[in-house]
Amino acid sequence: MAAPATGRHAPRAGFRPTVWAAGRGVTAAQLRAVAILTGGAVGALARAGLAEAFSAHPGEWPWGTFIANQFGALLLAWLATELAEMVVPTRLWRPLLGTGLCGALTTFSAFQVETIQIARHDRPGLAAAYAVASIVVGMACAVAGSIYARRKAYG
Repeated sequence: MAAPATGRHAPRAGFRPTVWAAGRGVTAAQLRAVAILTGGAVGALARAGLAEAFSAHPGEWPWGTFIANQFGALLLAWLATELAEMVVPTRLWRPLLGTGLCGALTTFSAFQVETIQIARHDRPGLAAAYAVASIVVGMACAVAGSIYARRKAYG
């Protein structure tokens, strides 16, 4: 028995970037590189924007880096949990958002340099507090991101 004609078509699999790219001579590796570069550009601009919006003098708490790192930990944990526990329509989400965006948004080097700068400005207690708070809050953000993804998926 044939289905009644309703003017609807069977749902398609959706846009598949690797198939689209292969038809144009672009390899999967090149497509991944473009995804990482695109995510990295957005993440770097976001981090620069935060650094500008929350500028700190040497020896002060670097709020821009702190916010970027904590948000990046939250986003990366949510993303990793979400992508690991669901079917993803494209394999480019992880390089685009995980490697590119979160990799450029978060910055261990700035965290390290700013911690040393705070200590060199005769504020070793603040430097230690910044280092401990960054690690503890970052871990809490990572746990919260994973919990949020699981609660959203499983109720």
